[in-house]
Amino acid sequence: MPLAVRRLLLDFTLSACLLPLALLALAGCAGKKAANVSGSVTLDGKPIQAGMVVFTGADNKETSGPILDGKYTVFNAPLGQAKVSLKNTTMPIPTGSGGDPNDVFKQSLTVSAVPPLAQIPLKYEDPNNGLTCEVKPGPQTFDVHLTP
Repeated sequence: MPLAVRRLLLDFTLSACLLPLALLALAGCAGKKAANVSGSVTLDGKPIQAGMVVFTGADNKETSGPILDGKYTVFNAPLGQAKVSLKNTTMPIPTGSGGDPNDVFKQSLTVSAVPPLAQIPLKYEDPNNGLTCEVKPGPQTFDVHLTP
């Protein structure tokens, strides 16, 4: 068989094998059913220092992200209408053997937990609190403004 014919057959065979794989890869990208949501969380206009933002999809699957200094990001939030709830958390703080929490260079460093900061009113811990977000494909911003 001439070299040109063999090369043509090889090219055709590779194309026939790679085309379905490429189509599967594109279908996988198009079928993504989650997005990243970022924003701020405030209570009476003041940033919430720590906590957790939870997105609950129609299937009741939860995705969450930490609140740090009034900002949060939830990765892979479910697309569509999601219930938004917030939770208070405890924050670990370093303490040295001398009891000075500012001296993190002491050799006998331990970590203790402080009580919840309780900045988030308890009514927002319930997923049925009335906060919702329409999560759309791609990164988006959703700011949460709480009242006592």
